[in-house]
Amino acid sequence: MSAKPIGTEWIDDRDRPDHDPHGIVPDDFCRVWGAATIPEALAIAERAPSSTPESAQRLCPECESVKVQRKCQSMDMSTQKDGAYKCDSCKAHFDSPLQPREREVPGEQATFREVFRR
Repeated sequence: MSAKPIGTEWIDDRDRPDHDPHGIVPDDFCRVWGAATIPEALAIAERAPSSTPESAQRLCPECESVKVQRKCQSMDMSTQKDGAYKCDSCKAHFDSPLQPREREVPGEQATFREVFRR
């Protein structure tokens, strides 16, 4: 919860349209994303496709999706599955994602087996 004291009273400031508690949001952030508020602009930005080309992104070793996320390691939870990464597509957990194809064969033509790893 984001709240700040005013006198002896606490107020919830999560719904403020100018919500930027750390002062790090660029002045044109809302305009660039075509939104009226920072939370709305963040929601739009989160749904936008990555600006990194798929050929440069790490891949899931199970389904070869580029929807690989590093897992938060700040808490040690008993229900947490092993692996430093998870795939948002197939839900696999693993320690080593496949490297981007550009790094695997720099400057060389990839073979059929390197492109289709099945």
